[in-house]
Amino acid sequence: MPAYTVGTEQEYDDAMVRGVNGDGKLPIVKRGKYVQPDGTAYNGGYAFETPGLAFAFIVRNGKTGSWAVYEMNARWPDDVWKPHPEEDFWTLARDAILVRKAMTADGSVAAPAAPPAAPAATVQPASGPLSWLRRRFGW
Repeated sequence: MPAYTVGTEQEYDDAMVRGVNGDGKLPIVKRGKYVQPDGTAYNGGYAFETPGLAFAFIVRNGKTGSWAVYEMNARWPDDVWKPHPEEDFWTLARDAILVRKAMTADGSVAAPAAPPAAPAATVQPASGPLSWLRRRFGW
């Protein structure tokens, strides 16, 4: 089952069209937990089991109209963790690629994304599904 995240609709939509390097070819990655260069821990981006739970989080936090819900290639519950048991959200345990918008900022179900064009060549990373992105961008 996929996991879902939330983010600023205009920024995420623009980034999904643009891609990481501006040509629309490199996917947008939501960060999982890691230790930042200054030594502080980052617990990972928000993760939810369903689009409805993600949108309920948006409403509770007063972000209706500006944040939307996005499906990721992360798997629920394998790729998520709960750093703070008292909180009403989970976070990503590993980096995940944004796949599509699942709900708009007003809570409407987003139209299904068109199937992506086939890549000209498939490049396999040396190890792990996102290692080439880490090498390319110094993650």
